[in-house]
Amino acid sequence: MIGQGNNANIYSLSIRIEVVKKIPTQERSRQTVEALIEATARTVAEMGWAQTTTNHIAERAGVSVGSLYQYFENREELFAALIEREIGAITERLDEQIPLLLKVDAPTAIRAVLEVAFAYFESNERLFSELANNWQATGTTAFVDAFEAYMLDAMRMFMAQNYADYEPIDLNTLSFIMSNGTMFVLSRFISRKPKGVTKESLIAHVTALYSLYFESKARK
Repeated sequence: MIGQGNNANIYSLSIRIEVVKKIPTQERSRQTVEALIEATARTVAEMGWAQTTTNHIAERAGVSVGSLYQYFENREELFAALIEREIGAITERLDEQIPLLLKVDAPTAIRAVLEVAFAYFESNERLFSELANNWQATGTTAFVDAFEAYMLDAMRMFMAQNYADYEPIDLNTLSFIMSNGTMFVLSRFISRKPKGVTKESLIAHVTALYSLYFESKARK
């Protein structure tokens, strides 16, 4: 939660998706669970969501299907665990930017968030393209919900630091628009690679659009 030390994770410390059937307590068990989640990510990236089975995941992880079922009921639980892991990964990257976001103006803060999000999506394009193309089936909505909650807390922190510079802002609505809009645009860009659109131009245009709102709320 915010305020729990310099390394506090805004989102993932407050909400977790409990998906593991058998909570691993020994190091070997934890390693097995981690191997299964990583195998899920790699298998989906290579084979696609529709073709991925628990047999494929177990084989990639180097364990028996029976061992897999000790920890996860089915493929969907593995996906939920994967989404939880990725929520932690992106919020950790965003946490590193919080000190900067509290010291700069709105356009600089917006661009910094977009660059982190882009770098994160680019780190495994094949996986995120598959998640984007199977939005509902893979539970990716939970990822967007997490990003939305994170953005709301981040904007509250930003506005607390800059309250004298802006008129009152409906942060709930703004965080909903910015987080969902950003995730949709980035996922479409990663999965579709639209002709004539570059990462640099996309970041610049989205930054400019969101910055206009803050400019409209600036105290004269």
